[in-house]
Amino acid sequence: MKRVVIFIFILLNVLSFSDTFNDNEDERTILRQEQRVEQERLQKEFQKREEDFNKLKLEKAEISTTKT
Repeated sequence: MKRVVIFIFILLNVLSFSDTFNDNEDERTILRQEQRVEQERLQKEFQKREEDFNKLKLEKAEISTTKT
């Protein structure tokens, strides 16, 4: 009887650990998705600012050439 109780106790601990591990995996997956979305947003923002900067540089160059 004692062995059965010990076996059940160990089995429940293993199952509990497995559930906790799966929950942690789910959280990691969600965090990765959020990081990916944030990275894509930052990349788009960077590209837009780079395009705006290049437009300003081009306008400045055009103004400089028309003045001379």
